[in-house]
Amino acid sequence: MRILVTGAGGYVGEELCKSLSRSTNIEIIALIHSKENPELTQLSNVSQVKGSIEDEDFMFSITRNIDQVYHIAAFARSWSNDPRQFYSVNVGGTINLLEACRKNGVKKIVVTSTAGTIGPSPDNSTLITENQYRRVRFFGDYEMSKIIADERIQSYVKQGMDIVIICPTRIFGPGNSETLGSTLTTIIRKYIQGKWHFMIGKGLDKANYVYIDDVIQGLLLAMQNGKAGEKYIIGSFNSNMNDLLKSIDVIMGRKSRFSLSIPVWLLLFYAFTIVPFARMFKFDPVITYDWIEKIKHNWAADITKAQEELNYMPTKKEDALRKTIDWANGQ
Repeated sequence: MRILVTGAGGYVGEELCKSLSRSTNIEIIALIHSKENPELTQLSNVSQVKGSIEDEDFMFSITRNIDQVYHIAAFARSWSNDPRQFYSVNVGGTINLLEACRKNGVKKIVVTSTAGTIGPSPDNSTLITENQYRRVRFFGDYEMSKIIADERIQSYVKQGMDIVIICPTRIFGPGNSETLGSTLTTIIRKYIQGKWHFMIGKGLDKANYVYIDDVIQGLLLAMQNGKAGEKYIIGSFNSNMNDLLKSIDVIMGRKSRFSLSIPVWLLLFYAFTIVPFARMFKFDPVITYDWIEKIKHNWAADITKAQEELNYMPTKKEDALRKTIDWANGQ
């Protein structure tokens, strides 16, 4: 069996390739955007191919004789000096892939989206589910581009293609996440190591968190059991950031390390001030207005659908945190 993984140079893509490589009789084509991923070079059944999902001809070529596709590649960030990149990659690139797969007869595709496309709790208390109607605006071009891509996917499903969408929540865990794009893991790692002492507001914004191994489990189960056209939230436990970091302290047997709470109003002021300079001098601001607005909402999620239809079983919170602590202490 030949499997294509797009976004293989990223955090989730790298971990997925590692997991797939443990199976026999599988050839994995790992699509990377720039330089080779050294973590994948040593895997005998993984071939890294450099290319762009924005290139129609390239996508048609690379999907020839492919049986399954895991589409993870995305332009994933909270802000960009050129917002068109979100749409050219996340929408245009996805269409290029799906069209190539349609022409080449790829049997099944699992697309990684985000729980951000579903939206926060409609009343700030109800758990979000896959079929809820979004009642608040989208927080930035990343979310907007991903929901447009999800809508385009449904048009290919109507043509008879077997495509499943997974929507991970906030991902954390061991791995090459700091350089490959998991801000949450970076914060958790630094907090474990005693290098992070800040809390945004009171840290009471609620969300769903998911361990990296569970995201990989969700991808594999979606390929195995997922129904065409369906969307599955891949998450684990609901918590606010304050309680999450306190749980880490309890496991480590130490007192809380917080020393400074940053008021939300101060962050909003910073965001409004820094963005004009970011546009002028072409750099990415650490904090944006949309990001602050997003964390003010309740993103706690219900993962029942994935559990019932995919047989998805997330790692227990304490076990996931303990493994992350062991990894961070070894850095």
